[in-house]
Amino acid sequence: MVHVKFPKDGSIQIWLGESKLYKSGASAIGDAIKSIKQHIEGGFLSNQKLLLGPQIPKSTPRYDEIMQIFSKQESLDTLIKNAVFAVGILCDSKAVAAATQHDQTYINAAITELEELEQRLIDSGLPAKLKLVLAYVPLLSKKDFVESFDARLKGLQ
Repeated sequence: MVHVKFPKDGSIQIWLGESKLYKSGASAIGDAIKSIKQHIEGGFLSNQKLLLGPQIPKSTPRYDEIMQIFSKQESLDTLIKNAVFAVGILCDSKAVAAATQHDQTYINAAITELEELEQRLIDSGLPAKLKLVLAYVPLLSKKDFVESFDARLKGLQ
């Protein structure tokens, strides 16, 4: 999914997302980094730009400016300059597993996990090239989360 945001400074932000649901946070952030690099360096983002542009409704505010960013003739650098990559990591969490209540001990442990993921992102070099937002959702169990989701989804069918 792609979202457009209009900050007060008059710019246009194109929000793109990359999310991973893994047992291991280290594996999740590693694969997210790899995927983002492939999108940027492997031409995938250029192809997506051409596919997404025509899907933008003409009723969208600042339509012409947005379409210029997605234009075939516009450099990919323009999209990257305006892009914000939301990186969602959902994974098993030792902080959640050890918690008996939602207290400062749990919060500190979860923050430590988040900081470890953030450091991996920083070490990748991507933040020097891209605007990134890291969203971390610590889970008790990826397996239980997926099973619960699947059961609810089947209930809707």
